[in-house]
Amino acid sequence: NFLEAHGVSTQLWGTGAFKSVEDLLAEVVSGETQLFAHDGALRRAVSSVAIDVVCTTADGSTHRLIESKQVLSGGRERVRDSWGAVGEKMLPDEDPLQAALRGLVEELEISDPAKLTQLHTTNEERPSLSYPGLIAHYTTHRFSAELSPDQFRSEGFVEVQGDKTTYFEWS
Repeated sequence: NFLEAHGVSTQLWGTGAFKSVEDLLAEVVSGETQLFAHDGALRRAVSSVAIDVVCTTADGSTHRLIESKQVLSGGRERVRDSWGAVGEKMLPDEDPLQAALRGLVEELEISDPAKLTQLHTTNEERPSLSYPGLIAHYTTHRFSAELSPDQFRSEGFVEVQGDKTTYFEWS
């Protein structure tokens, strides 16, 4: 009711590749997302990290990790097309480096990359891909992570969460 009172239709939410109203509520409750009014419209504010992950293997070849897809509950799929393999929403009072390290652990089970470098920060406002009809303001802290050859898994990585499974593969 709150969303629709602010002109945001939730009719498509929870269908296809779109997240549900319950997903947005969980993001707000956890502090990963804030909702605010700007110029008479409701906005979603998200601070996150995006990490480009590379690895040079023992044979000297360099590989770049990509997030190939997410399979949501009920079998719905989201094909990912973003910069950086690992993306993580920041928690309240978390700095970008802490969020990047947490993201590597949660998504790849890597706690000690060979090298982690913060590159730059971008700010962008655009329609949300997860919640149609809602405008989102994204602050994204971009990092580069280099894995050691012993951290390379030729089959890629899989992160299983309660509501989705995320697949990562090397390009």
